[in-house]
Amino acid sequence: MKMTNDFPQLLSSFLLNELPIIHNQSKNTIASYRDAYVQLLKYIESEKGISSDKIRVTDLTVTAIEEFLKWLEVEKGNSISTRNQRLAAIRSLFHYIQKNAPEYMFQCHQIIGIPFKKTEKRVIGFLNEEKTRELLAAPSTDTARGLRDQALLLIVYMS
Repeated sequence: MKMTNDFPQLLSSFLLNELPIIHNQSKNTIASYRDAYVQLLKYIESEKGISSDKIRVTDLTVTAIEEFLKWLEVEKGNSISTRNQRLAAIRSLFHYIQKNAPEYMFQCHQIIGIPFKKTEKRVIGFLNEEKTRELLAAPSTDTARGLRDQALLLIVYMS
């Protein structure tokens, strides 16, 4: 039995039909996903020696995807949040492949199971009492606009 390469058709259908028409994704989201797939294809070609027109679904193993994610961080200097965004795009594609080519369901399930990396939560800064007083006193109460601005600041402060 001759294996056909259905990856090009699946990827094209996902980008041209599934994302814009079925899921009504924005052009920016589609462009971001597309960029993630371009990077993945370039990685597979440069690091695995498989030209982009020859890549098959079966070439995109869990190991290959994990190595790609590590490559993004180490070689390309991508942040963890960028790496996680690329993984989200890949996982979305493999959800689609799983539904449309069930012969790859087990492989898709494994890739969908690749966890996101945790990022450090940013500490939210705050104003000390003196700076808060300065902020609340900043609007001029001599004008209607100043009274409005002060009222808005007080509402925000009180909530």
